[in-house]
Amino acid sequence: MIVRISPRAGFDRATVIAAASELADEVGFAGLTMGLPAERVGVRPPSLYKHVDSPDALHRGVGLQAVRGIGAVLTRAAVGRSGPDGVRAIAETYRKWALDHPGRYAAGVRAPRPADEENQAVAHESVQILFDAVAGFGLTDERAIDAVRGLRTVISGFVGPESDDAFQMERDPAGSHRFVVDTLVNGMRAGHRRAPHCAAPCRGGIMTQAADSPNRPNAASGLRFLTELIGWTATPWALHRVDWAVAITALVLLIGLPAVVGTPGDRPFDPPVAIPGAAMLLLVLLEVAVAAVAPWFVWPTGAAVVATALAATSVVLEQPRWRWLLRH
Repeated sequence: MIVRISPRAGFDRATVIAAASELADEVGFAGLTMGLPAERVGVRPPSLYKHVDSPDALHRGVGLQAVRGIGAVLTRAAVGRSGPDGVRAIAETYRKWALDHPGRYAAGVRAPRPADEENQAVAHESVQILFDAVAGFGLTDERAIDAVRGLRTVISGFVGPESDDAFQMERDPAGSHRFVVDTLVNGMRAGHRRAPHCAAPCRGGIMTQAADSPNRPNAASGLRFLTELIGWTATPWALHRVDWAVAITALVLLIGLPAVVGTPGDRPFDPPVAIPGAAMLLLVLLEVAVAAVAPWFVWPTGAAVVATALAATSVVLEQPRWRWLLRH
């Protein structure tokens, strides 16, 4: 419903933000100016500043309302669900909402400023819904963070090209989206298969990380995961301009393949498919390479420089693990 009121009836900040949110979906979040909501509610732009004092405040208000809106929608979708069912319900609901509200989606994915306590609190509540969903997998705290980041990355990496009408082949994008989400779910299931009480490699598919494996939670593994996130986001974004099928295939391979294959002893769970350390190293090198290269095709130069620097730093910090893989 389009928000239009008579200036004689008066208006408040909530009315301005509601009108601006609708306009963001119509003209794009980047195209939202102070003049547009003023025209929509029937007042002159100077009158708008009595309730929203700057374009930045207007954008913040739209983003805040967007996060609250998607939070309410995801809460309803996740009621009574957790684990695979919860993740699938949230992913599909999030995708549909983002496609229906492209401007609000763009506003809502911006990271809140550290000093903005209200925005931080609302964002935390929204992300907590995702943590509640992945709780059904029985992951450790660290792996739960990985799972939530992966879920958000999958959603963003898919919705972007789909919103741009990049998926032109006959295959229904909804089916492709389910396939990608199922791949992520399988990776979460693999991450569950661990037993903290094992101090050495165990048998029976529980805990197999070798005692001398350097692949443990530390700065190197944290930076590696950040590098992987960059690759997961930038690569399909870049490839969808060439062909959507290639973009989806790349996303599935970058996320799904490392969840399925692995070198026994490298990680604290048995990989479904065991491969030699040299083969695993080639896969790691591929992920680092795409994280370093893909951003240059889709991101501003400054962001691409940072991504490449992070990938290069990851290469240096990962040397102990790479040497371990070459010996196994």
